[in-house]
Amino acid sequence: MPTLFALAPTPTGLFGPLFALWWLAVNHRVVRPALGAAVVPSLVVAMSAWGLLGTLWAINAHVAAVDASLFLLECGPLTLFAAVCAGRPDLDRPALTKALLGGIAVAVLLLAVQTRWGFLFRSWLAHAPAVDAGLKLNVPTAALAILVWIAPALALRLSAPWRLVTCVALGLMAYSVWAGIGSAPRLAFIVGASTWACALVLPRLALYGLGVAVALIHFCAPFLGSSVWITQRVADFSWRHRIDIWEFSGQLIAERPWLGYGFKNSDYVPGGHWLMPLTHQPADLPSYPHNVLLQIQLEQGLPGVLIFYVALAYLLCRLARSAAVPRAAGLALLATGMSVWLVGYPLSRGHWVGWLCFAGIAWATTLSGGPTPVANKVARA
Repeated sequence: MPTLFALAPTPTGLFGPLFALWWLAVNHRVVRPALGAAVVPSLVVAMSAWGLLGTLWAINAHVAAVDASLFLLECGPLTLFAAVCAGRPDLDRPALTKALLGGIAVAVLLLAVQTRWGFLFRSWLAHAPAVDAGLKLNVPTAALAILVWIAPALALRLSAPWRLVTCVALGLMAYSVWAGIGSAPRLAFIVGASTWACALVLPRLALYGLGVAVALIHFCAPFLGSSVWITQRVADFSWRHRIDIWEFSGQLIAERPWLGYGFKNSDYVPGGHWLMPLTHQPADLPSYPHNVLLQIQLEQGLPGVLIFYVALAYLLCRLARSAAVPRAAGLALLATGMSVWLVGYPLSRGHWVGWLCFAGIAWATTLSGGPTPVANKVARA
């Protein structure tokens, strides 16, 4: 999956769920006992069911129904796959660890090569459309900037050559992040490093801080535009545009606070007949609010927001019960994923939510089995 995402992100939204469905069908006997404890898959079903019910009041009922169904088909199998694998003691975790770490290293190398010379490997295909390579690399760079923070925890279980591979991968990732053009990958990389350090030294602060930070960003985003102190210090157009969009989203949410406008209906909400204050662009949403919680609140109202926070709280509680190193890796995954999701990508884009589910699978299958002797020594140190 990491290698595929570095080459062409879009197909992962199809291949990942199809593989999960195939695996669940083949191993159906071990799936049934895990259904009772499958919390995240149940919340995915609840979010999708609420989205389907929202077709009764959505602006575009057809789009709401199709996207809610696709969200279920994409995230349902992947989250169930993760829930089943996390509880299986018979998995060959050393082999899985090497496979995952090797995949991350190959993917980061491919990403660094494309970033350095400003091209896409997929552009070599016949009849491939001409695209801006830097812009297209923003998505895999952000995605790998999330997953790469699991690599240090994986390396603690392996020999010295694997740890060298991990160091090289982190260096190449850092290069790709700062040589690229997107701000979201840089944000993710910085958040990942900070969360790792904080989670090892002050784990409770990292756990509670992540939950509080998500809630504060959600609450404060629509009001940032009215802060003179912030607007005077933000010069980048893309960030000023985000602040404008968040403020406009808050106004739209106030008009339909309880039920929202319908799943993926942000693109169909009528714009205002005025210009946004910071960028002087027409008051309109560019497909989605560029903040996943504002998007959920806008499209699915308070019930959707409640489902999301229940999922976040469950993940934090699960991490709180993990050993030190797996907990640090898991918190880094969650923090980096949220850092990008709260400023960039939408809730239901197939390859993106598929990738976030894959990150959860990677943690669950390789690290949730508990610490190793080497990891324990590092944690105590």
